[in-house]
This record gives sequence, C-alpha cells and structure tokens, in this order.
Amino acid sequence: MAQPPSHDPLSEEISSLFNRAAFRLKDHQFACLDRFELSPIQANALWRMEPRGALAVGALADRFRSDPSNLSAPLEALEQRGLVVRRPAAHDRRVRTVSLTDEGRALRQRLMACLFDEPPVVAPLSAPERRALRDLLAKLDL
Repeated sequence: MAQPPSHDPLSEEISSLFNRAAFRLKDHQFACLDRFELSPIQANALWRMEPRGALAVGALADRFRSDPSNLSAPLEALEQRGLVVRRPAAHDRRVRTVSLTDEGRALRQRLMACLFDEPPVVAPLSAPERRALRDLLAKLDL
C-alpha cells in the first residue's frame, strides 16, 4: 500500500518554482552588474542613493541595514570611477555625505533599466499578471 506523502506536494512545487525564479533573477542581476563592472554592494548603493542631492553615509547604511564602515570600500571604488562624491556634511563635518555625479546618475539610470525593464523572470507575464504577482508577493510580506 502506498504511503501518503509526508509533506504537501503543492508547497513543494511552490518552493521549487520560487527557487527557480530566484536563480533566474539572480543570473539576470549578475549579468547587469557585469555589464557595468559593479560589485553587488556597489550596485545596491547606487540603487539606494537619491538621484539628486547628498545623503549621509549613515543614512545610506541604514537603507542596507548595515554599519557605515561596511560601505567605505565600495563607496571609495565608486568615487575612484567618478560615479559618486563624498564630502563632509555642511551641518557637521564629522558626518560624511555621498552624492551621485552626472556620470553616476547616468550609470544608475542605465543600471536600473537593465535590472528592472523586462527582467526575464517576469517577461512572459502580461501587465495584469505582473500586478497580480506583485500583489500576491506583497501579501506574503517578503
């Protein structure tokens, strides 16, 4: 006599599909990072920065849920490429700010387009299906 499955096959299938989608999304993201010669943390910093205006390094680190010291090397590399400028804050010279240069804004825009304009994981979906997927994922509070 066949034993009933010890787990929910539907949950297993959902987990498998999530994993496949996540791997495809990661592959796409890394292809974009390679195209612009960025590390994941550098790309994340560009993404989380304001397109205009300066942001305190500590505030940027908060967006990462990280310590500001973890951003030193990535921001230095972005600065050496001419993509960001780091300066002391006008209100407190102990506070460092970071802002995008014109070149940094342009690269950020191209990076965002690469990452989010038609990522292959959602390309087969219609606009209503994408909204439905977004709503379901939001409901899961991922």
